[in-house]
Amino acid sequence: MRPLHLVSRALACLVVLFGGAVPALCGVHLWRVKEIFSNPGGTIQFVEIATCCGSTTEVFLSGQALSSNSHSFTFPANASGSTLNKHLLLATSAFTTLPGAPTPDYIIPDNFFSTTADTISFSVYDTLVFA
Repeated sequence: MRPLHLVSRALACLVVLFGGAVPALCGVHLWRVKEIFSNPGGTIQFVEIATCCGSTTEVFLSGQALSSNSHSFTFPANASGSTLNKHLLLATSAFTTLPGAPTPDYIIPDNFFSTTADTISFSVYDTLVFA
């Protein structure tokens, strides 16, 4: 009976040591809509999203959507490298022709969002409403 008792204790210790350790998985939940801009005609627009809270591993963008009431953009790939203080710029093609404008990370269609009132959402994690 004594050897069985030792085996039970050893199994219990193994479960605690290896079964109780669950890795923390990061994803995309710390990206926030930081800034939006539109000219009156909606041909020059941008949406800037950025990570908050000091995370370095918010890389799983692939398949996530940035959407307005009328359009949606699905990220085609994951982010690479550290996401600490990372910013992504999504802009219309007319934005790219502005002198001195930064190069967008992604192109969105003209009038991606309404110039009068809209809701901009990044996945299920952040929403910006303006009227």
